[in-house]
Amino acid sequence: MPEWIEFRKFDGTPHYRFAVDVLRYTGTELWAFSPAGVPLYKGETRIGELPKLALHHIACGRPYQSTWVFHPSAAKRLRLSELYVNLTAPLDRLDDPIVDMDLDVIGRPGRRPEQVDGDEFARNRVLMGYPADLAHLVASTADQLVRTLSDHPDMLAAIPPEILGEFERRRRT
Repeated sequence: MPEWIEFRKFDGTPHYRFAVDVLRYTGTELWAFSPAGVPLYKGETRIGELPKLALHHIACGRPYQSTWVFHPSAAKRLRLSELYVNLTAPLDRLDDPIVDMDLDVIGRPGRRPEQVDGDEFARNRVLMGYPADLAHLVASTADQLVRTLSDHPDMLAAIPPEILGEFERRRRT
C-alpha cells in the first residue's frame, strides 16, 4: 500500500513526492490525506512543505489525479480552498510513480475553473516527445474537466461521504 505519493516528469526525472496518511486503498484507487506542513521532496532533497491540509484521490486508468486543498483551520467545518487536478499519464498500478504531464486544472469556490501551465505542457510536449495520442488525451481531458467544474461547482460532491467523514475524523487527531 503506498504511503507516499510520487510524481515524475515524462522523462523519468523526479518532480515531487510527499508522505500521506492512507484513508482507503483498493489496489486501483487510493484516498489519502496530508496535513499542512508535510515535507515535500524532489528526489531525496527536501524542497519545502505542503502549505495546506489536502485530500488526495489517485486512481488507475484515468489521465488525472485530484487534490482537494483546504484552508488550515481546526474549525468544525472544512472550508475548501481549491481543487487542484494534475493531468497525468494514466496509471497501470498505484505503486508506480505518477507521470505529471504539466497541464493542470484548478477550481476555486466562487471562481471559474481554469487550466494552468499550458505553456509548460506545450514546451515539454516537444522537448520530451510526448506521444501524440497521450498529449491529445491530456489536453482533451483538461478541457472536459474545466467544463465539468463549470457545470457542477460543488467540488466536494465527488468525495464519497465515508471518505469525507474519515478525513474529518483524522484531521482532528
